[in-house]
Amino acid sequence: YGLMHALFGLSGEVLVSPLEFPALPVAARRAQDALGRLRLRDLEAPGGFVTPDAVREALTDDITAVGVSLVDYRTGYVADLTGIRDVIGDRLLIVDAIQGFGVVDADFAAADVVCGNGYKWLRAGRGTGFARFSRRARERIEPVLSGISGMDVDTGNGIPAPRPDAAAFTISPIDALAAARLATAVRDVRDVGVATVAAAVRERAHTLMSLADRYGLPVLTPRDAHAGIVALAPDPHDAGALAAALANHGVTATARGGTVRVSAHAGTAADTLQLFGDALADVSSHRVPSTVISAAVEN
Repeated sequence: YGLMHALFGLSGEVLVSPLEFPALPVAARRAQDALGRLRLRDLEAPGGFVTPDAVREALTDDITAVGVSLVDYRTGYVADLTGIRDVIGDRLLIVDAIQGFGVVDADFAAADVVCGNGYKWLRAGRGTGFARFSRRARERIEPVLSGISGMDVDTGNGIPAPRPDAAAFTISPIDALAAARLATAVRDVRDVGVATVAAAVRERAHTLMSLADRYGLPVLTPRDAHAGIVALAPDPHDAGALAAALANHGVTATARGGTVRVSAHAGTAADTLQLFGDALADVSSHRVPSTVISAAVEN
């Protein structure tokens, strides 16, 4: 709910790509429709990549905040938070970090709001969502969705004001067990080092891309700005066969909108990567050239 806390309490205009994971544009639209204080401005970025240049070109004086995913769920592209901060000035930077927190050595200090969850890359289980609000964010974002744990004092006489810090954005007391799971996962990453984990993840993602290249499967994920998500763009007539082959070889993948996404973690072993390669080899050996399919359709 961290993104909803941020966007429902915001005024002005927020710049968000319509191709972002729905958590960002949907929350912004709901806030706009419900309260009328926030306006959603679409960011038209080439390929959906929210780059500093794309943000710079879209900025207007009315924009008070920019929302972006740390990692694009469609392509695996990693946003340059430092670069975006440099071009937006003192506007708020709101980051949905769920697809990269723990495996991307990002400049989170550049963001005013960072929202994530421990059940993705941190493997901390469900119920481990979190949000970090900077002092500037607390000053500019009203705690609209604020509950009893976000009150300034505990009193039965009247309704106290929200707390002056980020705790103002809490609704109820935390789940201590979920918090312990999240803390343990974060501690493990801290002890190893985010940079070390990120390097291991990128190395395995590179292996996935190399296997895709070997078997002639187009890769959407940019080679120079990615984390663990690798998006494949098979020919339409190959998409179903690819998804089936991956499943048959025991590889979990997401097929959506004509693309197939796979992810490699730091602990993904060589035998698992081999299963991925075997699946691609299977598809390649049965692939029918598109020219043959086109001729068959014409006839």
